Amino acid sequence: MLDQRRKRIFWIAYMLERSVARTVGRPCAVADWEIDVELPANINDSLETDDEIRDALVAAEANPHQITSLTAAIHIIKMQQLESRMSRTVCRVDKPLSSIGDPKIAKLRQALEEWKANIPQVHGQDASPYTSTIYHMAQYHKALLLLFLPFLPSLTPAYPEFRLVIYSAGQICQLYKRHHENQSYISYSLLALHATFVAGLVMVYCFCQDPSVFDVQFSSDIRACSTLLYTISERWTAARKVRSAFESLVAATIETYDPAAPRNNNASNINSIDTTSQTAAGPVPPPSMGANLDTDVWDSFESVLEDYQINSETWMQDSIFLAMDAFPPDSFYVGG
Repeated sequence: MLDQRRKRIFWIAYMLERSVARTVGRPCAVADWEIDVELPANINDSLETDDEIRDALVAAEANPHQITSLTAAIHIIKMQQLESRMSRTVCRVDKPLSSIGDPKIAKLRQALEEWKANIPQVHGQDASPYTSTIYHMAQYHKALLLLFLPFLPSLTPAYPEFRLVIYSAGQICQLYKRHHENQSYISYSLLALHATFVAGLVMVYCFCQDPSVFDVQFSSDIRACSTLLYTISERWTAARKVRSAFESLVAATIETYDPAAPRNNNASNINSIDTTSQTAAGPVPPPSMGANLDTDVWDSFESVLEDYQINSETWMQDSIFLAMDAFPPDSFYVGG
């Protein structure tokens, strides 16, 4: 019926708007609490006549967990709603990060784990690249980064979420790589490029904070990130600067790492940054969420990237666009 078609169109627009807003670090056009449109029904979108749709709605009410061509899409819409809650909680500008209590973060994390546990298993004729478990798990790890990235400058290796962030960043690269290898095409969207680049930056940053994170899996994750950026840049000229920026960081940090070399606290050298979390009394307690640490790593990043300047507050959004020269110069806007 027309009502179902209108709901599908609305939620498609919702997903696109939310994805772009998070990527560029801008507020959403319409707040979630201003939306009263119900999710589309879990029925096949191939149904056209009112009688077919009416019968399918009755069947869906009797069996809400049935798998249809819209099941995966509805699940992704729920992820977008959850990510909106995350952004509203941890990316707001009217309150400091230190004011966000651990219970709020724990509640969002629990909601994310519940979403993961309910990933639909779509098979047969309804299966597509965007209904696969690989794709859904990539969205799960992207959401984890969204939740914890604002706190990254305050996390030391002693904090449990430090390793979690590294793992999720690596999984984003690995899952995107598997997703593209299993399909006959590769998505060259800005959203895919942004997710890969941010994941790569996270891994390099965490390595600079604690080189001991380097192992076989970490090396594989870095290679996966490089492979994806290279593949995308070969088909999208604007992405080549992003690839070059990432490769410059890897060359100045990970590729020059010598596990046998002594480590020190000379933060002026990006290869010798050491935030050792051990003292004579044992591990240093993790800092409070939102606490401020030094910005030596960011300063070192800027010295390597040169023209691609980034900072500890807006790097997740701004760095990729600066690297791509995506925004025209200020003079472009003079005279309308």
